[in-house]
Amino acid sequence: MGQAVLTDTFRGNGVAVPIANMAAGLYLLSVQADGTAPATQRVTVE
Repeated sequence: MGQAVLTDTFRGNGVAVPIANMAAGLYLLSVQADGTAPATQRVTVE
C-alpha cells in the first residue's frame, strides 16, 4: 500500500497509462508539469 506503480516523464498533450496488468482497486494518479503543483485524481481499475 502506498507504493508507486509507474513513474515516467511524459512529453506532449496526451498520454495513455497502461492498466492491463494492474490489479483491480483504487489508485491515485498524480501529474505534475514543470513549475506547477501536482494534480491528483482517484482512478478505479475494475
